[in-house]
Amino acid sequence: MDKEEDIIKIAQTALRDNKLRKQNIPKIILEIIKENKWRERKLENLNTIEKFEYFPDFVCAPLPSGLDTDWEIIKKLISGYPDVELQVAKVITNPHGVHIKNNDGLNQPIIRKTKKQKDLQQLERHRPDLLEKVKKGELSVFGAMKEAGFRKPRMEVKLDPSKVVKIIKEKFTPKQIEEIIELLIRDDNTLHRK
Repeated sequence: MDKEEDIIKIAQTALRDNKLRKQNIPKIILEIIKENKWRERKLENLNTIEKFEYFPDFVCAPLPSGLDTDWEIIKKLISGYPDVELQVAKVITNPHGVHIKNNDGLNQPIIRKTKKQKDLQQLERHRPDLLEKVKKGELSVFGAMKEAGFRKPRMEVKLDPSKVVKIIKEKFTPKQIEEIIELLIRDDNTLHRK
């Protein structure tokens, strides 16, 4: 049995038996993707070769070809592992852009990248330095996107005028405060005309 079969069989067993899930499955998934072990599977018992173009098809394919696992389970297991989520983002785009028939002849939904996966890809392309900080746990994905200038800072405000004013004074520059006042006056005049 070669290394390719070993890692996939380990993944199949771990997923089937509910073992090694939290820490090891994401690492195993990462290795399977990085080394393209999922794309072509030689099934010695059946003397055939199974090929996959779309990673979720490999994940959902029954044993011994695939992992025989629901995609949502894999999605949950890799959450919080940015290096794994980034690699998964690269292999979940349906190459045909259409629904694929499952074994029952029904259309499978197209699996889309999460917002976080898209952000990780953008960091990889434009700010690999910040991506490394995310992978090391030094920075959240949102923090990295904000630092890179791809996201604006956000805040949550309770609908209490005095608290809103306090936050405006703390977080905005005098010029921004003037702009807020101007917008409020302009919008107020518009409201009275209606």
